[in-house]
Amino acid sequence: MKNTLSMLMVCLWQLSAIAQSGRYHVVISEIMANPSSSDAVNAVKYIELYNRSATTINLQHWTVSDGRVTAIIRTMFLLQPDSFVVLCATSNATQLQTVAQVIGVGSFPTLRINGDELVVRSPEGSVVHAVAYDKTWYGNEVKSNGGWSLEMIDPQYPCIGSGNWAASTDPARGTPGRKNSVSRSNPDRTPPIALQAVADKDHVTIRFNESLDSSLAVDIRNYTIPGAVITRATIAPPFFNHVTLVLASPVVANNPYTINIQNVKDCAGNSLLPITLPFGEPVTPQAGDIVFNEILFHPRDGGTDYIELYNRSERILNLKDLLLTNRSSAGNPGPLRQISTEDHLLFPGDYLLLSENTEVVQQQYAAQNPIAFLQMEALPSMPNTAGHIQLFNADGEIIDGLQYEDKWHFPLVAHPKGVALERISPDKPTQERNNWHSAAASAGYGTPGYQNSQFVQIPVTAEEISIAPKVFSPDNDGWNDFLTISYRFAEPGNVCSIRIFDTHGRLINHLVRNALCGQEGYFRWNGLDANDRALRVGIYVVHIEIFHPGGKTRQLTRAVTLARRF
Repeated sequence: MKNTLSMLMVCLWQLSAIAQSGRYHVVISEIMANPSSSDAVNAVKYIELYNRSATTINLQHWTVSDGRVTAIIRTMFLLQPDSFVVLCATSNATQLQTVAQVIGVGSFPTLRINGDELVVRSPEGSVVHAVAYDKTWYGNEVKSNGGWSLEMIDPQYPCIGSGNWAASTDPARGTPGRKNSVSRSNPDRTPPIALQAVADKDHVTIRFNESLDSSLAVDIRNYTIPGAVITRATIAPPFFNHVTLVLASPVVANNPYTINIQNVKDCAGNSLLPITLPFGEPVTPQAGDIVFNEILFHPRDGGTDYIELYNRSERILNLKDLLLTNRSSAGNPGPLRQISTEDHLLFPGDYLLLSENTEVVQQQYAAQNPIAFLQMEALPSMPNTAGHIQLFNADGEIIDGLQYEDKWHFPLVAHPKGVALERISPDKPTQERNNWHSAAASAGYGTPGYQNSQFVQIPVTAEEISIAPKVFSPDNDGWNDFLTISYRFAEPGNVCSIRIFDTHGRLINHLVRNALCGQEGYFRWNGLDANDRALRVGIYVVHIEIFHPGGKTRQLTRAVTLARRF
C-alpha cells in the first residue's frame, strides 16, 4: 500500500511538472545538421535539448518538427533542471549513448544542411522553443562544410537567433549531452525591429525581426492607423514575430497607409523604438515594374554575390511569388529560386538587396539601409565573366532580364573582383550597355540597398541634343565619372555619329559610328581614347552628326572639360 501511494505521488508530481512547462523552459541548445562520416559520434544527426527551468519536466508526448515530419517522444523521460538530452533517429541512438542521455525517435527531422526550421511543442501543442537556423550561423566557412555542430551561446536568451549561436570549438567538434563549448554570457540588449507591414483586405500583418513578448504584442493600444480602426490583434507561433491586426473595414488596394507602433517588447524585455511604417495592399508585379539595378558577380575573397532590385513603378508590389533564375551560355534555364516564402512589399522607389549571406555583404560594403537586405537560400549562379539572369512573376511573365559581361566595367578598373556593376538610370533599358558602370571607389565599390553611386537623372530637354556635365572627371570616384550625350528627336529614324577631338583637332575617339537612334535616349563617354587609355586633363571637343533618311543633316559641336579630383 505504501509503495502504491508513493508511486501515485510520483505520478502526480510528474503531471504537475508537465503542467508547469512553458515557453522557453526547454530550449534547443545544439544542432548537428551536417555530420562527418569519419567519427562515430559526429556521424549522427542530432538535436540537443536543455532544461533551463527550475522544474523537472517529463518529455513524454513532446514533439519536434521541421514542418515536413514530426517526431514524437513516445516514452517517459524526466529532464532534470540544468541538464541535457539528445534526440536522434532511433537507428542512430546506440552511437550516441556512450556520450549522452539519448532519446531515439521515429520520423526524426531531416536537419537540412543549409538551414531548417525546428519547433519543439509540449503535449498540449504549445510551442516551447523554435529555431530557424541556417548555414551562415556557423560564422566559419570551414566548419559550415560539415563535421561540426551549431551550439547555443547563452540559453538564458533563447530567442536572439543567429547572434546567440556559433560553431562548436570543442576538440570533439560537438558537445552532445554536456555544456556547450561556446557557452558564455551573451545578453540580448538589442530592441526588436518592425521590418514590414502588409495589408490583405481587413487584416494587417506586421513582421518583426525577432520573437516578441506576446502580452504586449496583442495589445491593440500599441498600434494606430490613421483613418482605420483596429478591433483585435493576434501573434502567430512558432516564432512569435508576426502580429496580425484585424481592421473594422478593408483597406483600399494599392493605396498607401501608415501604422504607428510603440510599447512592444521582445522576449528579453527590450522595448521597440516607436516607429511609423508604410503599408498597403500590394499588387502583382508586371513586366518592367521591377528592374535589376546593381549586381555583384565577382565577389571578394570570402564574399558573396548579390543582386539589387528597384521598384521603378508607382505601385506597391509583393515579392512573395517572384522567381529568379539564370540561363547558361547555350540558353538553357537554371533552377528557379523563390525570392521570399512570405509577403514582402517593395514600395515605389524602394531598393531590395538579395544575397545568400547578407551579413557578409554588410561587413564588406557600406550598409546604409540594412532593412532593405533579404537573405535567400540560394541565388542563381552568376559567372565572373558573363551571365544571364531573369526575374519572373508567378504567371511566368518576365519582369526583367539582364545579360551582363565583365567588359561592361570601367576599363581602368584593373581588378574587378569585389566591384559591383551599377545601373545608371532605372528608366533606361536594362540591356543597354551604356546604362551600366562600375560602382565608384568612393562608395567602396558597391552601394547595396541604396541609390547607386553612378546614378544619373538623364535630363529631359527641349533641345535635340544636350551634353552634361560641362566638367567631368572619369576616375571612378563617383563624381561626374562620365559625360552624357542625351538626344530627343521629333521623329524616328535618325542616325548618329559622335567623334571626340582634342584642341589640336586630332581624333581621340570615334565614340559612335552610324548608330540608329530612337526618338529619345543617350550615349556615354568615359573619358578614354579609342584604345581605352586615360586622357590628360584638358578641353576636348564633342562633334555630333545627325542624319535622317529624308535628307535632313545636322551637326553640333561642344567643348567639354576633362578634370581630375585630388
